[in-house]
Amino acid sequence: MWTIYSFDETQLRDYFPFEHVFVSLLELCSELFGISFEEIPDKVPTWHPDVRFFNILDASGDYLASFYLDPFQRKNYWLDIARELWPSYRPFTLDKYDAHLCSNTAIMADVWAAAYYSHLWSRMVAADVFQAFREPQETDGELGERFRSTFLSLGGGCHPSEVFRRFRGRDPSPDALHVLCSFYLPSALFFVLC
Repeated sequence: MWTIYSFDETQLRDYFPFEHVFVSLLELCSELFGISFEEIPDKVPTWHPDVRFFNILDASGDYLASFYLDPFQRKNYWLDIARELWPSYRPFTLDKYDAHLCSNTAIMADVWAAAYYSHLWSRMVAADVFQAFREPQETDGELGERFRSTFLSLGGGCHPSEVFRRFRGRDPSPDALHVLCSFYLPSALFFVLC
């Protein structure tokens, strides 16, 4: 596929082989969060031979969590999932060519209308968290440890606004999102205009 910058994305993949990128990502996470990863091959059942299973360990080697890695796109993956789940949630038959993945009906006309706008809120929070790593006050290791002890550890055991406050020491601000989106208006003026 050619892009507006006239390069073929499939050729770009040659410079970023999956295994190298994945191992580098695990190394970055290990350094940033003080954790390690242990692959558990052939001991945990998976739904496809390409799927891999990992344990996450803290610095002392104690178990923290696990995850499955399913990195490759497969033909009809979403259609197969939709066919499997459809009878439980829909009263009519699913057409064999229609997985309804791009339907916005539930978002725009159902009880989920407000959820659509929460996407912008999550982008604002993510930009603010990312900005913390760009500020020079703390090392990446200190920030990584605080991120791990708040966002990655507290989960649903603490209200999301409190998790953010524990990480940043304040409420979220749209300023970092304004910079990412090239809006250079002060926060107060941005909300008046919007």
